[in-house]
Amino acid sequence: SGSDGTVGWQVNPMTGPALMSGAELEQTVQMADFYGALNYDKLYRSMETTERTELNGRPCYRVRLVTPTGRESWQCFDAETGLIVATGGKQESQMGSVETTMLLSDYKDFDGIKMATKSTMQMMGQQMTVTVKSVSHAPVDASAFALPQEIVALAQASRP
Repeated sequence: SGSDGTVGWQVNPMTGPALMSGAELEQTVQMADFYGALNYDKLYRSMETTERTELNGRPCYRVRLVTPTGRESWQCFDAETGLIVATGGKQESQMGSVETTMLLSDYKDFDGIKMATKSTMQMMGQQMTVTVKSVSHAPVDASAFALPQEIVALAQASRP
């Protein structure tokens, strides 16, 4: 699955290629924004610190976020470091709305940029952990972001 910033898509082995729309497309486009974390004022119409709490034994601030279309989510920021340690909310999918939580940890410095090297997604009673071993900031060829051919065909067919 992915997005080029306009078209959201997925290729499912069970159902085949499909274009996203509505809330699912909005979420996918937002997640695909490489600079989204630098532009919260554009991503959210409101941000409100709702509580000081504890997550994984660390004090953090929980922030409620609302997009311009009214979709709500939350993020927790470590009270001492300011780093984001969790994010969550409802994720829209072809199966409907699913409550998810993403835990972020093991921050390391890559070329002067602090990044979480461990992310654990929790949803529907399951957990998946991704561990990052290295990061490169070298330029990426634009062809790496090209839509798959079956998605190009669907996008062209859906245009009036």
